Amino acid sequence: MIYVLSAVTVGGAMYFCARPLTLVAGALAAIVISVIAIWLTLRRQVSRPARELLAGVALWQFITAKSTSQGRVALALVVAATAGALLLLALVGAGDSEAAAGAFFGAGALLLIAALALSARLLKSAAGRWKRPMTSLWGLGLRNATRRSGRSLAVIALLACGIFLVIAVEAFRHDPLAHAEQRSSGTGGFTLFGESSIGILHDLNTESGRESLVVDGDVLAGVEVLQLRVRDGDDASCFNLNRAQRPRLLGVEPDRLADRGSFSFAGAEGQALWKLLNDREDDEIVPAIGDYPTIKWALGKSVGDQIEYDDEKGRKFRVRLVAMLENSILQGSLLIAEDRFVERFPSEAGYRLLLIDTPAEKVEAVADHLSARLTDFGLALTTTKKRLAAFSEVENTYLYIFQILGGLGLVLGSVGVGLVVLRNMLERRNELAMLRAVGFNGAALRRMVFYEHSGLMLGGLVSGVIAALVAAGPALRTGGASVPYVSLVLTVAGIALSGIVWIWIATTFALGGGMLQALRNE
Repeated sequence: MIYVLSAVTVGGAMYFCARPLTLVAGALAAIVISVIAIWLTLRRQVSRPARELLAGVALWQFITAKSTSQGRVALALVVAATAGALLLLALVGAGDSEAAAGAFFGAGALLLIAALALSARLLKSAAGRWKRPMTSLWGLGLRNATRRSGRSLAVIALLACGIFLVIAVEAFRHDPLAHAEQRSSGTGGFTLFGESSIGILHDLNTESGRESLVVDGDVLAGVEVLQLRVRDGDDASCFNLNRAQRPRLLGVEPDRLADRGSFSFAGAEGQALWKLLNDREDDEIVPAIGDYPTIKWALGKSVGDQIEYDDEKGRKFRVRLVAMLENSILQGSLLIAEDRFVERFPSEAGYRLLLIDTPAEKVEAVADHLSARLTDFGLALTTTKKRLAAFSEVENTYLYIFQILGGLGLVLGSVGVGLVVLRNMLERRNELAMLRAVGFNGAALRRMVFYEHSGLMLGGLVSGVIAALVAAGPALRTGGASVPYVSLVLTVAGIALSGIVWIWIATTFALGGGMLQALRNE
């Protein structure tokens, strides 16, 4: 897993670290779970008659005896889980908040439970109710699927749970560069992001400012530069594992960002929220805007909360969070109006952060020219796409971890499905031998087994996909999320193909040699 994560993530090295206590705890947990599973199985088997155990098959009467009561319990669980999912979506599912995302995932999990309970109900209700003779291999296969309803449900559950986890996590993976050229994206429509060690006193947008800095006006033709003042503070980006207390402050002209339509606000449309930075109802409170990861995760705050700062004269003032941006290149900082910034930190001369909007064909030329001309200021330039991708890579790494774990579980689930099918076929070798003796050829028996297990496989696929789509509702309805539909379709197709292969292997093995001895046992 470490190798796979190192391959899909960029910008950092990953090392395997295991503590002895963790390994011991994991081993003990695995042993305890295995012992419990064995005990439950033995407890059920011991309660069965000796004749049934010797025969190696489940008596039809044993199955039908409990089908009615268990079917009612399953039906009640279907109703309860579905009602819980609808109630959860109705109460919390509105909006794009973290709570709404959790509500959708919880609703998807409840629908998965409801789907499995419905499958159990259908299997139980069908068991023992096939009164008329079977006239088709399809009907005979469906009838056989209800005989061991517990194992049939295990096949459905293994596939459904694995697909649910993989698809639900995969749908939340973002491609931050999908619309990076748009001004409403996390780049704000800027192509270069620059930081300098010394404040730049001149305006790079004016001819006089460019002349003072010995910058070639022809190179910067068609280029717009947004210069921000900087007051250093805690790094509140996702790269800092510690809880930031007083993030870096950036002084910005709100009207310029509003006129450009740069960036998007979380839970709001339009650019009117930039005007909130000009609010002066209380001189001791300075309005500020930060992006969602900074405010929600790094600071543990929300809109309306306040953070206390000291200005350069030692006077305390409060910064109030008035709005949140979507994930952006400004992560880790709080933006305040430039005039309020100058009032509190008048000695912070010049601009130390540059947001540069250049034509696509001039990005490299502008970057090289400014880096050379402003080298005395310690200017370091990077593309906004690279910066935004680095921030998003942290979030996607966590998703990769869960996706790999889900994929591993899905692989084990596929193997488990194969083992369940194989055991079913081996226990029914006597029955298959009898069918061969009365005239069914090998091809007909293979089709019968395929019909039996393909229905179970289809039930697992449909249950998992529907529940996962509900869980991934926020990602599917958010324009910023680039949902990998092709990857999801290929995943489902691969799982279906894997199931077909396992069914073919199990059937071929069961219909192999030794059928005469199996017929004698029958």
